Amino acid sequence: MAEHESLEFGKADFVLLDNVSLEEFMANLKLRFEKGRIYSYIGEVVVSVNPYRAMNIYGRDTVEQYKGRELYERPPHLFAIADAAYKAMKRRNKDTCIVISGESGAGKTEASKYIMQYIAAITNPNQRAEVERVKNMLLKSNCVLEAFGNAKTNRNDNSSRFGKYMDINFDFKGDPIGGHINNYLLEKLLRGAPESLLRSLHIQKDPTAYNYIKVGGQIKSCINDGAEFKAVADAMKVIGFTGDEIQTVYKILATILLLGNLTFGVDGDVTLIESTKLVSVIRELLSTKEENVEKALLYRTVATGRDVIEKQHTAQEAGYGRDALAKLSPTDKSLEFDRDFRIRHYAGDVVYSVVGFIDKNKDTLFQDFKRLLYNSSNPVLKAMWPEGKLSITEVTKRPLTAATLFKNSMISLVENLACKEPYYVRCIKPNDVKSPLLFEQERCRHQVEYLGLLENVRVRRAGFAYRQTYPRFLQRYKMISEFTWPNHDLPSDRDAVKRLVQGCGFDHDVAFGKTKVFIRTPRTLFSLEEQRADMVQRIVLFLQKVWRGTLAKMRYRRMRAALVILRAYRRYKVRSYIREVNRRFKNVRSMKDYGRHVKWPTPPKVLRKFEEALRSIHNRWWAWTLIKGLSPEEALQVRAKVAGLEALKGQRSDLGLQRAWEGNYLKRDSPDTAAAFALVSSELQRKDKFMRVLFSCNVRKINRFHKAEDRAVLITDRHLYKMDPLKQYKAMKSIPLYNLFTQFLCAVDQVEAYSGPIYVRMSMQARHFIHEG
Repeated sequence: MAEHESLEFGKADFVLLDNVSLEEFMANLKLRFEKGRIYSYIGEVVVSVNPYRAMNIYGRDTVEQYKGRELYERPPHLFAIADAAYKAMKRRNKDTCIVISGESGAGKTEASKYIMQYIAAITNPNQRAEVERVKNMLLKSNCVLEAFGNAKTNRNDNSSRFGKYMDINFDFKGDPIGGHINNYLLEKLLRGAPESLLRSLHIQKDPTAYNYIKVGGQIKSCINDGAEFKAVADAMKVIGFTGDEIQTVYKILATILLLGNLTFGVDGDVTLIESTKLVSVIRELLSTKEENVEKALLYRTVATGRDVIEKQHTAQEAGYGRDALAKLSPTDKSLEFDRDFRIRHYAGDVVYSVVGFIDKNKDTLFQDFKRLLYNSSNPVLKAMWPEGKLSITEVTKRPLTAATLFKNSMISLVENLACKEPYYVRCIKPNDVKSPLLFEQERCRHQVEYLGLLENVRVRRAGFAYRQTYPRFLQRYKMISEFTWPNHDLPSDRDAVKRLVQGCGFDHDVAFGKTKVFIRTPRTLFSLEEQRADMVQRIVLFLQKVWRGTLAKMRYRRMRAALVILRAYRRYKVRSYIREVNRRFKNVRSMKDYGRHVKWPTPPKVLRKFEEALRSIHNRWWAWTLIKGLSPEEALQVRAKVAGLEALKGQRSDLGLQRAWEGNYLKRDSPDTAAAFALVSSELQRKDKFMRVLFSCNVRKINRFHKAEDRAVLITDRHLYKMDPLKQYKAMKSIPLYNLFTQFLCAVDQVEAYSGPIYVRMSMQARHFIHEG
């Protein structure tokens, strides 16, 4: 039941009327219309009164107010019934339908557009591109259908001249994924319906120029032809029409208009087309030959077995054929016959004429026209008429009559609706002058009576609004009660439903039948839905907790198994590496180079530090093996070289390791220089009384002018001598060792030892020397 409206607006739900009578019903309906409340409820049925004005109650804010709400939580609105049908489809996983009924001008078309607008607004929260495309196609389809099937009449500015049944398909998340539209009698062009599609498409500004639409035609200054045309063209592109198909539609419309202007005359026994220029234009529009157009309009081909006979039409028969090609159906407004009969329908009396009744019911379209259109060079037009490919001698069955087609369509529609859960919108037209202020009492009373709204109120007040079989009811609400969740142990589903309802405290509002449970008020059903929603959240949390625990256990088992495999694999790699090292170095003692040429295997990552240590151990063993066979003098020489190598590691590419380090190199130089040096050395020894020579070599001195000069250096245990090699190693300067600084710069020019500058570090005792690069 509707809430949140003051009593000054009347009763929002007619079920709440104090006295259920037609007078009370009409008074409440009129009060709400005058107060601007065009929607009311009869239980779950929406009653809509056409306001004949734009109302600001369909915006995004209004959509948010009704989204996810129950019917009784907000004032009556089309959005509420649309949301109820949408939620029922999602909750019960069952197809639903919304039936919109009422007479012409009551607002059925606008109601259907607002319902589709609401469904499009509440779906696809993630803005998926494909769902948005489907939604746009469904919304734009209304624009195209109205352009081709709606007309302005005296009773309705946007009267639908055809029946429409629209299916919207949803996925499991409730997002639209497609749709299908069935139409009824859309192929009929209604003579006497002024400015229908042809005005909105801006085919011709002057409708009086064409016979098919000039009856009652009036120029409407309030229509923006350019904007309407662009809207229809854009909508056709959105729903999938190609450029060629759109152009073909325009050509077909132009052809229909020109067919209406064709007139036929008689010259003796021969029927002629009086306006031959129009035939040329029609031929061009249909992309076929002019003689074929004339032949199809004036002759009919009759096949009897193998014989083919061309029968010429009379002027009247040619007119029937022309109208059949254009799918023309005259309306009652254009007929004035003396012989007619009246049928009293539930909505009112309708007068029918017997003249031409059978011909109109046949709705015959000759095979000649189908063959004409199939032979068109326009591929789109050709694909529309596959029946035209039949051989001219082939005899076809008589087509179904218009009444039979309509009857079959209605049977199919009723069967389709019967398998869905229905929701209803009853539309009422307040007056015939399209005034937003006038409420014609008798006009509205008649509609209330034939729509059965008062009877609907009585049924709602006396009966039960909701019914469901016990298994389905239990399947949906069993989680509410501890006695039925997850499965009950009671004798029957009926007993289980009783226990569930008693636990919720709804005994007074529920009745139990043989196979179904009946609930009187929607409020009880909504309360059950709220409890179910709360329990579903708890169940979902419980299932998530169990599932997450299961996933964690599975991940732990996989991780544990992976660790076991990893440990085993690592042990395998270590064993494999050690076995390989053992295999390669097994006979290293008998090798000439004691395994220096052996390539080490690549170790696993975990053994890289171990491999470095192993290489160091092997290198030490290799060095010890080489040194242990040397004489004491050779061993001393090796130790000196090792000390020099460690001190100058990475600083020079050649440290003279290939020869013996003797120190007194000038003594072992060439014989010419060696003799002169020996002589000078002996004289200095007698003069300065040093004990022995520590080091001697040729050097290159860089003076303060950055010029190089050849010099020789002699270092003894007492002095350092600078000599001139060019003057028979004459001593140029003698420096006592205790007066020397710690470092000095010199250049070495020993061919076998070094090339380039070196530094010599001297200790005060001059016991040894160290080369620094």
